[in-house]
Formats: sequence, structure tokens, C-alpha cells
Amino acid sequence: MKKIIRLLLWMIFVTHFIPVSATPMYTLDVENSIEGKVGIPLDGTIILTISDEAYEFNEDYLYEDVTDWFEKIPEGLSGEISQIEGNVAYIDISGTPTEKMDEQIIIKLPDDALIVEDEFVDGISNLPDDKAKFIIGELDPRAQFDRPSTVSGYVNEDLELQYVYIKIIDTKPTFEMNGAILDIYNGLQGKVVEIDPENNVIKLEYSGIPLEEDHSLIEVVIAPELTESGKELIVPLREDVLFDIKVRKAPVEPEPEKEKEVEKVIEKVVEVKTVVVYHPIPHTGIE
Repeated sequence: MKKIIRLLLWMIFVTHFIPVSATPMYTLDVENSIEGKVGIPLDGTIILTISDEAYEFNEDYLYEDVTDWFEKIPEGLSGEISQIEGNVAYIDISGTPTEKMDEQIIIKLPDDALIVEDEFVDGISNLPDDKAKFIIGELDPRAQFDRPSTVSGYVNEDLELQYVYIKIIDTKPTFEMNGAILDIYNGLQGKVVEIDPENNVIKLEYSGIPLEEDHSLIEVVIAPELTESGKELIVPLREDVLFDIKVRKAPVEPEPEKEKEVEKVIEKVVEVKTVVVYHPIPHTGIE
């Protein structure tokens, strides 16, 4: 009997004095992935939603930096609350990432981030999900022809100025790119005469006097010092970017023998005289 009483007392003690953790009845959902490249500025927005609409985000956090809400965020990026709509909050992500990352976004709300019935509630974390990730990749600096181009002309004749366009990707031209010579081939020179900074497209002008007939694809190599990547960029060949240098054909001259025959014919024609034949009027004897 005493053992039973002791057991009951122990159960009462446990029930009253040992804390029991409870799982919140609401959950945090995070949506939208942030994608970019190391060294390239980016911006994006992720959306936080509390499953129970009775819980609202604390509007004191509006326009505040909440970078520390993230379990892990790429170096160089930060987050700021840009909008709150009850149980939904929007975090704007901006900056220039300095490290690559491919991980799901995990957010831990602080204890004063949510309000229900005018009281703060304990913060919670979202469960990992592929619908919200940081996807920051390494730069892949490269160049490619931007459009079809044919450089046409004739051997030993001044080339009419013509242009080839090259797009720079995941890097930018340096100051030295302006006026740089990118190609010298068959008596022709390819010189940078214009740079479109918005689209990273350079305009290559070809000039000179072609030395030989040529119908090859145009090859261009960009030196390391001409882009911020510091790497040599080989522009891949493209079937519709080529030279079309021809040999101009001389006018066909008649052969000497045939010339003489033509002259003889002309002489004969000149010698021919027009013979006029007069027909006398017949006389009948009757005047």
C-alpha cells in the first residue's frame, strides 16, 4: 500500500514540477529562391507566411534589417522587411555575394516577431524545403558572337568597313578594351570601336586590304587584361560569322584570231556598195 501511495505522489510531483514542451499549433512557410553569381549584384524577395492567420508579424520590424533571422546567408547579402500583411511578411534580399552556396533557406523568428491577441509569442523556424533556396554559383566568364556577321571583300582591294559583334558574359570589359586590336588576319585588322555597357556587347570593326581569297570562320581571342575576369576568353566559332574574301575576275578579252576575223568582216561590210537598179519605163509607141 505504501508503495502505491509513493508512486502516486511521485506522479503528482512530475506533473506539476517538470516542464513539458508543446509543439506550436502554427507553422512558418518560406517561399522563393534567391539565385545569382559570385561577384554580381543581385536582388530578390522571399515570402514568409504563418499558417494561422490569428498570428501577425510585428510591424515594428517593417524596413528593419533582419539578416540575423537567417540560419545561413551568403556573405555579402542582407535581408530587410519590405512589407507586412498580417500573417505574411516580405524580406528583400540584396547585395553582392562573395561566396557560392546551394542550400535551403532556414529562418528562425525571434520571440517578438509574432503577435497574437496583442501578446508576443515564441519564435519558430521553418522546415527545410527546396522551394526556398540560396543558389549562388561561381562566375563563368566567357564571350560569344552576338549575331550573324559576314566580312566581305576582294583580294588586294581596300575593304569597306564592316563589323562583328561579341557579347561578354559573367565579366565586364576593362578600360583597355576601348580601341583594342582583337584580330589581325590575312591583311585585315579587327579593332574595338564601341562598347555597349548595358548589354556587354563590343563592336569589332574590320579594315585593311585582304591578301588572299578566304572563306573561313572568324576566330577571335580576347586577352586577359581586356576583361575584369583576368582570363583569356576564346570566342567559340559560329557558322554564320565568317570571312567572304573573293578574287575579282578580270573582264574577258576576245582572242587575237577572233579579233582579226571580226575586223575582216567589218571591212567587207564597209566595202559593200549599195547597187541601185533602175528599170526603164517601157514605151508602147503611143505618145
